[in-house]
Amino acid sequence: MDPSLKPLLDRSFHRAAAQEANAAIQDARERAGAEEPFSYELVVNGEPTLGELATEILPRLVYHLESRGARAPAYEGIFLSLFVGADLIFVHARDAMPMLADAVGLSLEELAERYGTGELRRALRPGETPPTPHTASREKLLLPDKPKA
Repeated sequence: MDPSLKPLLDRSFHRAAAQEANAAIQDARERAGAEEPFSYELVVNGEPTLGELATEILPRLVYHLESRGARAPAYEGIFLSLFVGADLIFVHARDAMPMLADAVGLSLEELAERYGTGELRRALRPGETPPTPHTASREKLLLPDKPKA
């Protein structure tokens, strides 16, 4: 494991053997303390640095968090389940997101702007024009098409 991942993994609120994932995730849900906590599972392949891991996971993770209504800085009700080798490590999104954002040199607000849903976070005021939708190219979120046989 790359040493740069240690601070993230040290923020865990629970750890278990990866082979016991189903029971461990249920146990983590009970420990998480939210009303209906949601587990976002990630497989950490190889030995990435924190920056490499953040670069890989943030586009989908930020979009997913916003889609579930989990906003910065609390990211309520979401924890990450990180499969790291034979271990399963659970970290609250509220603890992981600032570290991941720092690793790529962005603020939480910049992450939401770049990878979020693009939804306005408040009601429009009378006479206010809705913001222009994102037009910058976004990373593809779907798996590439499989070749037809």
